[in-house]
Amino acid sequence: IMRHPKDVCVSMYYHMTGFKLFEYDGPFSEFFDLFIHGMVCTVVEMGSWFEYEKAWWERRHDPNVLFLKYEDMHGNLQQSVQEIVKFLEMDVTPDVIEKAVEKSRFKAMKEDPAASMKWKDPLRKEGAPPFMRKGIVGDWKCHFSEEQSELFDKVFHEKLDG
Repeated sequence: IMRHPKDVCVSMYYHMTGFKLFEYDGPFSEFFDLFIHGMVCTVVEMGSWFEYEKAWWERRHDPNVLFLKYEDMHGNLQQSVQEIVKFLEMDVTPDVIEKAVEKSRFKAMKEDPAASMKWKDPLRKEGAPPFMRKGIVGDWKCHFSEEQSELFDKVFHEKLDG
């Protein structure tokens, strides 16, 4: 699942500042610089987001890869679940699809202790927002300055175009 990269940056910031194991307490502006330069690899398991996504983007047409966008899922979860069912060549009833859709909604997942990772609360920093924070599209607009947005766009195109 690919998500808007600016939203990924914000989400990763809250992930890193929320868990004790990352030992990161810096401001978003500092994290932003680390993120766009692919320097969070020492504290984030996936390394550079740009390299990670580029590798998957290049495989998006492989027959064993289903490439979904978070924003599409957010906008039409029913359709996304149906795409997954088709990709997996599953024979399921509409009732099963509807149950999957309902259990996959952000609100339902946030209330589910297993999905919301409530069991990891002892590993979170005191006062940190919950693991599943907002589940919205476009929250980056509340965090990025105009300069950061422009710089991100420039870096995005330098690293992923072509």
